[in-house]
Amino acid sequence: MEQVFKSESPLYNVGGRFVLTGALDPVRFKHALDHVVAHTDAYRINLVMEDTQPWQIINDDLELDWKCIDLSDYPDAHQRAADYCQNQMSTAFDIHGPCLWRIHWLKISEQESAMCMVFHHLIVDGIAGSLFLEYLSETYLAMDGQGRFFKEVPERPSYSEFIEKDLAYRQSSRFEKDQAFWLEKFTTLPDPLLLKKTNQFDDQPFARREYEFTQQQYNQIGAVAHDMAARQRTFSRL
Repeated sequence: MEQVFKSESPLYNVGGRFVLTGALDPVRFKHALDHVVAHTDAYRINLVMEDTQPWQIINDDLELDWKCIDLSDYPDAHQRAADYCQNQMSTAFDIHGPCLWRIHWLKISEQESAMCMVFHHLIVDGIAGSLFLEYLSETYLAMDGQGRFFKEVPERPSYSEFIEKDLAYRQSSRFEKDQAFWLEKFTTLPDPLLLKKTNQFDDQPFARREYEFTQQQYNQIGAVAHDMAARQRTFSRL
């Protein structure tokens, strides 16, 4: 609810800037991106209001916020790319708008570029962002310049199928048993675990910090995370 009442806040933005080394074909990249969007329901979610009730819809005609920006003629292309992405991370989404995420490709030189991707937290969390990068990378490497596949890319789980399974569960005898158990267990509702408390910081923006890892540092984080049976992205937040 807070994300609706404070929809102008960028605090629900998830994403960042990812530096890409090596020549990248933006046309092929867009083909890969279109495939990922078409085969991932969550990236096509729109929020709509009907009779004061919020609804999620999966929009097959989603207007993706995609841009290609060439910064290679500027001597400070790296800094311009960093500033641009920071500005995008600080720009709030219209949660009832046509798209709840954006991805912009910034050309720094012939052999280097940056991908700026920003999602609203309503459709993506930190792990989902990692899965998006993995899926996009696999798809790009499996395509030619015309968007034709020369090797197979595994399909990802469907959000629509999850909803169908959830609806089927609601009609099952198992649901009736589960419902009876919880209604008996909580005949009297306990106090809420978390209550929002008003304080002097409510209307102040939170601070942001940006960290940039070298490939060597990223690999080292991955090795330590693997030893601790943790996800690399989750470990880097600690």
